[in-house]
Amino acid sequence: MVILGIDPGLAHTGWGIVEERCGEVRCRAYGCIETSAGSDLAARLRRIANELTAVVDRYHPQEAAVEGIYFGANVRSAIPTAHARGAALVACSLCSVEVGEYTPMQIKQAVVGTGSADKAQVTYMVRTLLHLDHDPTAGSHAAERARVRGLPCAPAPYPGTHQRSIRPAEGKPVRMISQLHGTVAEATPSMAVIDVNGVGFELGISGTTAAGLPQVGGEVLLYTRMVVREDSCTLFGFASKDERTMFDKLVAVSGVGAKLALAILTTFSVPQLYAVVMAEDDKGMATVPGVGKKTAQRLILELKGAFSKDKSLAGSAVAASIPLPLDVARPVAPNAMDDASAALLSMGFTPAEVSLALSGYDGADMRVEDLLAAALKRLGMDA
Repeated sequence: MVILGIDPGLAHTGWGIVEERCGEVRCRAYGCIETSAGSDLAARLRRIANELTAVVDRYHPQEAAVEGIYFGANVRSAIPTAHARGAALVACSLCSVEVGEYTPMQIKQAVVGTGSADKAQVTYMVRTLLHLDHDPTAGSHAAERARVRGLPCAPAPYPGTHQRSIRPAEGKPVRMISQLHGTVAEATPSMAVIDVNGVGFELGISGTTAAGLPQVGGEVLLYTRMVVREDSCTLFGFASKDERTMFDKLVAVSGVGAKLALAILTTFSVPQLYAVVMAEDDKGMATVPGVGKKTAQRLILELKGAFSKDKSLAGSAVAASIPLPLDVARPVAPNAMDDASAALLSMGFTPAEVSLALSGYDGADMRVEDLLAAALKRLGMDA
């Protein structure tokens, strides 16, 4: 897929071409369209539209991403930019290129990880993510050559992150960063920070994914989804593509947000959830924290309809009878560990959270009270 990015401005309109091929992302070309302040407005807008049309004709992007306008009270600055933005949108429309609009906060959050990043941080991350050997500034000779000749940028893809086009829908997942490959910098039962080449990505995770994470410093690959809201962009990570697919199906259900979807995926593995839905087990579904009987029935009804249309998860049903794994890698003292596990479950923690909280303890010469205190500390609670 080829994506055209546009940063509109009457004096300077920046553009860039990013291509995804075989799971790798590379920058193909970028440049800046400049117009003279001495020219009349119509001529300047025509130049912007014509040059963007030429870029589209050359690189054939399937989609375009355009930055929205948020100038607050600075109306004098907003109006010229709005004119340029209109010319860019017209050019894309005439070329039948689908356009997505993103706020500066969404762009900064996606590229840097924080919506308050400054321009220097954004520039650094763009250079790092696309493996450019120079800052892609509009005034540089490289940018001018790219604009005139369409010279390719760095051919090497970013090794840790695969990026795709995004389609914003309030509170729904979008496909921008599709996977992260790095080391675990921090982990809790509901959150993980993955270090990818020195950049830490914070992800919301299910208890099932948390239970399978390596120790801090260990290498991990997580499949991801980003949920975009007006005031935030949140990244979620999953141990498998099936879990990510199930997350997509869950948040597509009316009234189900990312938090509830993760709670469901913490309570059930993907095979277990598939089996619960297909068996119409509303009592089982109601065991999820925050899910009552009516919500459970609605979830089953809508998910069963989705599963009947998409058979990709049907193969998971064969493993549906396998319970969520508890960490039993070391010999344990059955009574103490069993009692501690039962106590945590009675407090409302899920099996996956209990597994993560008790992992690494052998239970030998430890009282139940000691195990509970250590487990609750891991879970972020005081004993």
